[in-house]
Amino acid sequence: MRKRIFAFVTALVLMLSLVSVSFAEVDLPERIEIEQGSEIMPLYDHTSTYSTSLFISGGSATAKASIKGKSSVTKITIELTLQKKNLLWWKEVESHIMTYYNTAAGPSLTKAVGSGTYRTKAVYTVYSGSNSETITDYSSQKTV
Repeated sequence: MRKRIFAFVTALVLMLSLVSVSFAEVDLPERIEIEQGSEIMPLYDHTSTYSTSLFISGGSATAKASIKGKSSVTKITIELTLQKKNLLWWKEVESHIMTYYNTAAGPSLTKAVGSGTYRTKAVYTVYSGSNSETITDYSSQKTV
């Protein structure tokens, strides 16, 4: 009886290990990621680096965006938005869309703020001729 139970358990373990191996798949990311400083950032076709940040001091919030395109870049548009948390969603406080005909841009916007939780949202669209890529990035949240 013990031999039968041992044989059954062994067969079951082998069967389960074969099943798990047969379902093992590798999901490849859509874009390769590279490490930049302490962050891991996706590798884009036209964009070298980007960052989105928020600074709050003395009742004033400054939303900043920074992007550097590769040498083939012909235009960059940035929609820079300061957002305030409103219960479960984010509400727009101030937003600007800027266009640059250069390979780099670093706009900012400043707004007086009251108490609450804020963040910066930046939508970068980088053009190289007729090709483009869009990156949406958020700063960390800051509470006043």
